[in-house]
Amino acid sequence: MARGAARRTDVEYVAELVNLLIDRGRLTGDGRDFDNALAALDDAEAKMATRTRTEVGVMQIPELYTSRARVLAARHRFVEAIEVARKGLRKYPHFSGLESVVGESSVQIGDMQAGEAYLRRLVNSEFRVANNFIGLAYWAEVAGDLEQASDLLSRAPEVNFPKPLPRLRLAYIYAVHGDVKAKSGKLDEARAFYQASLGQEPTTAQAKVGLADLASYEGKLDEAEKLLREVVESEWPNAEYQAKLADIREKQGDLKEAKALRNAAEKYFAWSVGTGFEGYLRPLALLKLKQGNFRKAGEYAARDLAIRPNRESRAVYQSIYDQAKAAGSELSENAIVKLDAETAARKAAVAAGG
Repeated sequence: MARGAARRTDVEYVAELVNLLIDRGRLTGDGRDFDNALAALDDAEAKMATRTRTEVGVMQIPELYTSRARVLAARHRFVEAIEVARKGLRKYPHFSGLESVVGESSVQIGDMQAGEAYLRRLVNSEFRVANNFIGLAYWAEVAGDLEQASDLLSRAPEVNFPKPLPRLRLAYIYAVHGDVKAKSGKLDEARAFYQASLGQEPTTAQAKVGLADLASYEGKLDEAEKLLREVVESEWPNAEYQAKLADIREKQGDLKEAKALRNAAEKYFAWSVGTGFEGYLRPLALLKLKQGNFRKAGEYAARDLAIRPNRESRAVYQSIYDQAKAAGSELSENAIVKLDAETAARKAAVAAGG
């Protein structure tokens, strides 16, 4: 029994290591952390193959599928994440961690029906987790139902587990709720949620950026600059926020700093994408568009569209394609047309085979 317990702990340690690597990879944008996480899982699975189900612990095996799927989703390889999670679900039906990955990743690739089905089942289950309410709220936001998104975010802090929610998690939920309220045009409510977020954790970047966006909208550029500069000059600056600060500095007339900030953001995005983190393909495409480099903007946007074929990625690519055409620099092919043709061909092949 002690032997089996020790080996169950081995799996738990691997899962904890993977979670730490995912968090660090997201924070720093270094795709090599995701590579290291996958290598750790490969090693763990090789060791598990030499042991019996009793030695490993039955409930530990689906955790390995969940960890691998989460790594793939974190680096924005959503289709692969869904494939891994569904493979695990075929062996371990209704395992909540796997269903959560399928639900959230389905929304990312634009499969709203599958995303809702998985996430709503988790939200309505007896053992409810705050992250699932956040996931379904994101589905509602993407679907355009901002009222439902707000309702779900209001309920997230009161769910069954974990209770009470950690302070940092509450700060995140309030910041997301502020974004939803801002998108709804309810600016005073948005400001209140951003301030509540900062009340939980004064360094919450998302809340400061939300307040900066409100200040910019209201024409208070100095206030927006102050908030964004606090975020950009923090221990872990976010290049997307550098690009936002560049826009503010441009409006304030400091074109030199605006250019320097955009160059720094572009350098970071390119480095991050080069390490294998594909979450920055879209902001890199938008920076290239601002520079008038339609070819590179289209290239990055097409890559983003391929791994995340949702409404937003389509809109970004279409905007780049249209602007390039209007400027007399039409892209060699329309990635949306190509994607739709490939999707239709796959569906036809499945129908013919079935």
